[in-house]
Amino acid sequence: MQLIRGKAGTSCACRYCRPARPPGSPEKVTEFVRQQVTLEAQAAHKEVKTVARNGRTLKIGVITVPGSYQDIAAQNAGDQNYRSTTHDVLKLLRELKGENVDGLVLDLRGDGGGYLPEATALTGLFINHGPVVQAARYRRAGSRCWTTPSPHRSTTTAGGAGGSC
Repeated sequence: MQLIRGKAGTSCACRYCRPARPPGSPEKVTEFVRQQVTLEAQAAHKEVKTVARNGRTLKIGVITVPGSYQDIAAQNAGDQNYRSTTHDVLKLLRELKGENVDGLVLDLRGDGGGYLPEATALTGLFINHGPVVQAARYRRAGSRCWTTPSPHRSTTTAGGAGGSC
């Protein structure tokens, strides 16, 4: 990735070999113009769906989270309004509350993973305390546990790695 970064508007050529081709096969070359990359396409977003259940019409808020993300550069620069999964979902939750939805679906189906600290902070919007991620080490004894250190809750637990969950 570092090799294709550059100033927006400049061109770049990527040379590569296609998979499953025999040695000596010709390389492919793809040229493109660099552009500013934004988080908008991968940012959390909401919609309100109307569902009929038992003779009632319900408004269901759906928040789709494509992945865990955080604008670390903006956060390190001291920007309190930096983009992150947790900030975006919290904003969407507040908007849906204002729209008086009857229920909520948090759609994580497209979330192939991302920034683990952000994923645990997002969980903190819904779970007051306790372990939310545990990674077991098979080669060494012990495990690592992350809890919900959400700044958006009045009750949080100590964040970061712990002993056992």
